[in-house]
This record gives sequence, C-alpha cells and structure tokens, in this order.
Amino acid sequence: MAMFQLHVSGLNMLAKCGEQFRRRYIEGEKRPPGVALLIGTATDRAAEQDLRSKMQTGVLLPDEAVRDIARDTLMAEWEKGEIALDPDEGELDAHLAKAKAIDTSVAMASLYHREAAPGINPTHLQRPWTLDVKGLGLQLVGTIDVQEGSKSIRDCKTAAKTPPADEAHNSLQLTTYAMAARVIDGTIPEKLILDVCVKNKVPKLVQIESTRTADDFSHLLARVEMAEKAMSTGTFTPAPLDAWWCAKKWCGYHSNCRYARKPVSVTVG
Repeated sequence: MAMFQLHVSGLNMLAKCGEQFRRRYIEGEKRPPGVALLIGTATDRAAEQDLRSKMQTGVLLPDEAVRDIARDTLMAEWEKGEIALDPDEGELDAHLAKAKAIDTSVAMASLYHREAAPGINPTHLQRPWTLDVKGLGLQLVGTIDVQEGSKSIRDCKTAAKTPPADEAHNSLQLTTYAMAARVIDGTIPEKLILDVCVKNKVPKLVQIESTRTADDFSHLLARVEMAEKAMSTGTFTPAPLDAWWCAKKWCGYHSNCRYARKPVSVTVG
C-alpha cells in the first residue's frame, strides 16, 4: 500500500481547518478552483518557461511569448471545468470575468519577466522531491519552483495586496523547500526568496528574502508528526467560528459544512 504523501499546502490547510483537510485529502472531495488560483497558475507557467529558456539558451523569451503563454494557460485552465467566482466576480458576466483574469495573468507574467527574471540564474526549475520522515508512515512531498544552486530557492507568487515584510520568514513552504534541499543537495541555500507579483492597478514586484538553518526544521517536523496523528486517529479540528477564512468566499466547502456558521435573519423592532 502506497504511503500517504503530505504536501505543505495540506499541512497549512490542516492548521487552518481540519475539516477542510479531511474533505480534500482524506475523502478526495475536490472543489472548483478560484480565479486567483488560475491567475497564479498562468503566471507561474509563463515564469517557468521564461526561466527555462534562460537556463537552456542563456536568454529569456521575448515579452510577447511570455504574454502568450500566460494567456493560453489561463484560457486552457478556465476551459477545464467549473470556476468558483468570488462574490465580486460573480457580479460579472462569465465572459467578462474570464477576460479580466486573462488581462491580470498577462500583466503579472509580463511584470515577472521584466523585473524578476533578468536577475535569476536557475539551475533547477519545478524540481520535485519526496522525503521519507523517519518514524512516520507518510512522505513529505513537494516541488521547488526555482533553485539557483546553493545560492537561493525562489517561489513565484501573485497577491492581491503587498505582503508583510516577514512573509518569507514565516513561510512554512520555504522551510520545507530548504529542508528538502539539505537532504537532496547536502546544503541549505543561502537565501530563500519570495518573488511576489502584486495585482495593484499598477502591478508591482515585491521581493522578500529570508534564511533558514537546521534548527528551523524542528517545528516543521513537529507539525508533520501532528498531521500523522490527526489522520491516524481521525481527529480533524474545524476552524474557529470567528476565523476570517471560514467563509464562502475563502472555502469551497463552506456552504455544506456542518461546522460553519450560516447567515441569519435579524429583525430590528
């Protein structure tokens, strides 16, 4: 029987809401992706192909090619099935929502191409890894977006607003990537960097650096151990009632979740 493979996205989900984790990873109940996820996928695909060109030929792709990749990826992902529009997007005609998403994807990919990619010299792109965790019946798995040898690990993200200055320091994802690099390569990269394309009216690139040492891996492994314990006992604690992410806009399971608070009618008299 294959071992359960735990992604850092699942680890983060379990910390926020055990019920969401249970339905997604134990029951296999997938929900339609949101527009933000599709924009992130399109931006990431364009960035990856842009950097792959640089790694293989020494030069980046033309800006037009990067824009085309982002547009084509967004359109292909959109056509795969149902899209979960948030309340604001739900007010738009579906075609207008799609057109807006395409424009945003193209803008984000072009921004990364102009301002981030020229300074990056990748040795690995979309590098998959699998770690057996001693004493536990699961594997920790993931994919490193961009690695520059022992110099850095980088992760490309899109965001609706400027991230806090400690975003990279607090990133469990970057900690996991650093630990994987140490196991695979025998060393932790000097820097861990978030390249964040912010979806402002005038898009901007925010780059946040951090570091990790071997001491930083203990809390990660403690969380992995907790995850296995939750799965083995079937104990999945739901999100707190006042959690901002426990809402229809942020959780695809909210409408039929037995733990979620539902709207009520209030009469004032």
